[in-house]
Amino acid sequence: MKRQILIALLVVLASGGGSSRAASEAGPIRLVRTIPLPGVEGRIDHLSLDVAGHRLFVAALGNGTVEVIDLEKGQRIQSLRGFKEPQGIAYLPDTNAVAIANGGDGAVTILDGATLRPTVTVAFGEDADNLRYDPARRRLYVGYGRGAIGVYDTAKGARLGDVALDAHPESFQLDAAAGRIFVNVASLQKVAVVDANRGAVTATWPVEAGAANFPMALDAARHRLFVLTRRPPRLVALDTETGRPVATLAADGDADDLFYDAARQRLYGCFGAGAVVVYAQSDPDRYTEVARVPTAAGARTGLFSPDLRRLFVAVPHRENPQAEIRVFDVDPDRKATKKEDDTPRRIVFVCEHGSAKSLVAASLFERMAKERGLALRGVSRGTAPDASVPAPVVAALRADGFDVAAFKPQRLSEADVSAADRVVAIGVDLGELGARARPGGVRWDDIPPFAAGYPKAREAIVGHIRSLLDDLERPRDR
Repeated sequence: MKRQILIALLVVLASGGGSSRAASEAGPIRLVRTIPLPGVEGRIDHLSLDVAGHRLFVAALGNGTVEVIDLEKGQRIQSLRGFKEPQGIAYLPDTNAVAIANGGDGAVTILDGATLRPTVTVAFGEDADNLRYDPARRRLYVGYGRGAIGVYDTAKGARLGDVALDAHPESFQLDAAAGRIFVNVASLQKVAVVDANRGAVTATWPVEAGAANFPMALDAARHRLFVLTRRPPRLVALDTETGRPVATLAADGDADDLFYDAARQRLYGCFGAGAVVVYAQSDPDRYTEVARVPTAAGARTGLFSPDLRRLFVAVPHRENPQAEIRVFDVDPDRKATKKEDDTPRRIVFVCEHGSAKSLVAASLFERMAKERGLALRGVSRGTAPDASVPAPVVAALRADGFDVAAFKPQRLSEADVSAADRVVAIGVDLGELGARARPGGVRWDDIPPFAAGYPKAREAIVGHIRSLLDDLERPRDR
């Protein structure tokens, strides 16, 4: 009998303990790959992603390097040296460039994305830290010093004015549509609200649930800001209209990164105590912890990609045999898809001149899709395109946060139609080209002319975009 019990126990142990393994496989995220970083020592700070180029950039602060990972091969392809405590990192897709904030000398180094060689070095100040990029305004925001966010115009290659803060900024998030920046001022246990157009703080909100509020994430569509504190470990959800806390939950220790997944209405927190904690959002005011996935000591930074449906977690060489990046699938129950399904779908908007209604629609569409965590690209085309964008349209879109002054309207082509997931005809007949489009194309014939006023046209376009996004969010037949 004892021998039978021993055999049964060994079977259970060999299967991983039964219930714990099953729970791991059935959880909301699943480890799908580990990418080793041999020779990388010390703390690993922030990460950034080149989606189109399938490259992950890792700021290895303690190692003084930027590690470049080929995600298709699942391996490091370069280790870039010459940095002084690289902390923040941002890939700039419109110019194929990489910006690195150096905490050691306060400089931001901009690399050519093709050669990965420095092209520009911009001095900011001590402890250059987090970076955020607004592609619509072509602005790179740099948190640095004892209390400032520096602004760099990537189109002009010039430093603009700073936003003055009361202390060093930690994580901050851009709400491009609202023209606001939310900043964690951790040493003062508060959030500063910045008007991006005026470059000034307009409000401060206390974080009463805890101190050391380093990580932050934003749900712009539902007007919710999320902050993790370290002392004690708490997740706090704030109403971005009032600054009022609407929910507080327990968290884990040593938080340093937090991400909001709009498509799945979840939060992913990275904790140096050795876990990724997943929270589900039932509605804007209700949240539940749904999983606590073990990682490793010191694994407190990461990156979430809604386009790739992946969460990347940086694991330092501390108690781990070597430094590595752990890659989690955030949608493990999704059916396997073709490789091209991970490429952003193209939605082509067509009006007569390709310089007003279609351009406004494509610009707003991409922003609203990003807010929902959808990998979609909006393209503007015309049947009889203008030579340039009219000045009133440039001014209207600039007020909306888009710089289209250099945009050149283009004629709708057969290649555009064949590559498009959907074609949206705005007050035009597409003729034979329209007949060649994939099923699902739509017409918007009720958009008021811009001569009647931009707000009315914009309102009608936004309403149609919401319906289109609702349709595109529905599962596709495979």
